[in-house]
Amino acid sequence: MTYRILWADQAKNDVRSMRDRDRRLIRNKVEVLQSDARPRGCTKLPIADNFFRIRAGRWRIFYFVQDAQSEVVIARVKLRNEATYKDLV
Repeated sequence: MTYRILWADQAKNDVRSMRDRDRRLIRNKVEVLQSDARPRGCTKLPIADNFFRIRAGRWRIFYFVQDAQSEVVIARVKLRNEATYKDLV
């Protein structure tokens, strides 16, 4: 199944403020989600039934999977630190 990738406004802003190298890393990880919305190494988060996280170096990509619409919605992209998991949604 192929998933369509959608970006929440906040995720767009998160990526816009990154260095080019980090932006490429994030883009490569997100492209994998088109063919596999739950790749090896993803973590289901307890915030919602369809909320996941994947790692991209020091970055964390938080996203929703909407199987009925074949969509992956990138919610946030955050640098890993003590505050990463606060105020996600």
